[in-house]
Amino acid sequence: VRRIGSALAARLKNRQLRFRIEALQLPEPSALALPGGYIFVSTSLLDLCHRYEDEIAFVVGHEMTHVIRGHATDHFLQDSVMKALARRLGGVTPLGALLKDTTLQLLSSAYSQECEFEADEFGSRLAPAAGHHPLASIRLLERPQPLHGNQTPHGQYFSSHPPPPERLARLRRVWRRRPPL
Repeated sequence: VRRIGSALAARLKNRQLRFRIEALQLPEPSALALPGGYIFVSTSLLDLCHRYEDEIAFVVGHEMTHVIRGHATDHFLQDSVMKALARRLGGVTPLGALLKDTTLQLLSSAYSQECEFEADEFGSRLAPAAGHHPLASIRLLERPQPLHGNQTPHGQYFSSHPPPPERLARLRRVWRRRPPL
């Protein structure tokens, strides 16, 4: 993952960004980007990619996008603002508390899902710029459910990642609009 990350970083316009990419032994397929360029990819996600470097490049590029676009920093700031807003709104009645929690979750989810779509698009463009297969993102997202877990429709709705069919539809539209070179 470090070698793949270095190749992706070399394709970025802003060469001052530094990334530290590590694989972690975790049972669930996951990846995480933190402010400062720290990216963690679980070995179970690498296994889900069948260790195909093209798919791993999409995953790492997706996470790099969160750092490049400031999503990771924005998420921490947004979380602080949402918590302050929740304290301000209060929850005088059980219904009021439920409405407050639901409203805050919807606001946060809408922002997060748009960030995920942006990361998908940029990651799917960055990977081929570094020599990886341009449609590896689609191949990975088409894989059966272990990547997405057994989420209920309610869980998918509030998830930070949009449901896989939505992600695939968006990526396919991107590639139809601007096919790979």
